[in-house]
Amino acid sequence: MEKWSWKDGVFDYQKIYDMTVKIFESAPDHQWVIETLKWWNENVPELKSKPKRKRNRRAVFEQPDDESDDAAEEVLQMWRAQDSEQ
Repeated sequence: MEKWSWKDGVFDYQKIYDMTVKIFESAPDHQWVIETLKWWNENVPELKSKPKRKRNRRAVFEQPDDESDDAAEEVLQMWRAQDSEQ
């Protein structure tokens, strides 16, 4: 690997990041979100610490594309359907 990129072949890290953030922000009380954040906090405590240096956060603020929005919306709709069945 010569340099880091948002894309690795056909996998797009920006899309998966945008979709994941949308799911977490849109359904913060969903059991999956709660359990996932709990697992990460317990198993990767470094994520809770503040960064020791400033990072380039330029890419985080890029607008998500429609494809990642659509994928996140599909997950949220599936959860809503499951919740309404219970």
